[in-house]
Amino acid sequence: MQRRDLVRQAPKRGIKIWSWLARLLSAGIVSTDKDVVRRQRCVNIAVFATAANSASHLIFNAVYDFQGLLPLHIYNAAMMVVPLFIPRLHRLGENTGAITLALLILVAHMFVVWAMGISSDLHVYYIFGGAFLLAYAIYRKDPVFILGQAAGFLVYGRNLMLIRKKHLSTRGTVPAA
Repeated sequence: MQRRDLVRQAPKRGIKIWSWLARLLSAGIVSTDKDVVRRQRCVNIAVFATAANSASHLIFNAVYDFQGLLPLHIYNAAMMVVPLFIPRLHRLGENTGAITLALLILVAHMFVVWAMGISSDLHVYYIFGGAFLLAYAIYRKDPVFILGQAAGFLVYGRNLMLIRKKHLSTRGTVPAA
């Protein structure tokens, strides 16, 4: 074979995967549009990754401190099972599975923050995330996105101020505010 023959060959597209894995990644997909199928396969990959991640966290957290991390165990057990039903939602619309997965993760994380309480300091990470999303919303100049992120940012900011006030009052010095 000559070099010119190698250059003239059409490039090979796609990744070769096992047939059982292709069937698993295509679970629930009924569309015939290639772009929709590709997006829904990505959602299915995210679903399986979420379930596997939650399973590993459940095992490691249970070994570390079973009683103390019980809210996290509930969260991880639910996130191992519930996302696996999301591929069945693909037949209801192009983006129904993706939106459902995003909302499930959001609500589940809010449950963890609520269940662990203010003393766990988990909310500090969420205020940073809210700040980044608010900055992105301002960059996009999307008023609905800005309003939603600003409201969440204000709630987390208020919580931080209450925690600071409580912390200072336990030390005996309360700032005049």
